[in-house]
Amino acid sequence: MHRLARERIEGAAAYEEIRRDLQEWAPVVKKNRLAEQLVFPLESDPPMEQSISEKLLFFKV
Repeated sequence: MHRLARERIEGAAAYEEIRRDLQEWAPVVKKNRLAEQLVFPLESDPPMEQSISEKLLFFKV
């Protein structure tokens, strides 16, 4: 197969794959665009409280 034809076919296939991947994010993007306010991080666990002894384990001089 000619190099240019092969590259064109591979490019079209890659484009379709990326397009499908990005379509998964369309509802999230739409929801965020319509929201009056965004709070970051959108979904996260509450910060873990560490005791002083736990913090000292990672402290280096």
